[in-house]
Amino acid sequence: MCAGRRLRTAGRGGRCRSPVGNPLRLVRQSDPGNFYLVDADANWWFASQGSLEVGGWEELDWSEAEFGDEWVATNGYYGYGCACAAGDYGRAAEGEVLSIASLKALPLAKCEADPALPPPPRD
Repeated sequence: MCAGRRLRTAGRGGRCRSPVGNPLRLVRQSDPGNFYLVDADANWWFASQGSLEVGGWEELDWSEAEFGDEWVATNGYYGYGCACAAGDYGRAAEGEVLSIASLKALPLAKCEADPALPPPPRD
């Protein structure tokens, strides 16, 4: 059994880390209920319309997750932006998120410059 890992929103030098050490890209798909983060190793699902919400999702303080001009709309409002999330994570093979504690928007350039991240979704 794999114990969840703690993710910090700011590590040494204020850098944000994913469960495996990379910055994360927040992706919000084409409908209102799907939220997940993508890094080089997994899709980390926080909410899926009609079926999944991880612990802490309903209590999340969205004040640090205002993307503004850093949000790329691909279908109306829905799209993606760069972010990191603090929480408890399980195994990357399943993209297991045990709970989320905070979500922080980051400049999009931070994710775009990271060669470990997959390309963003297409319009």
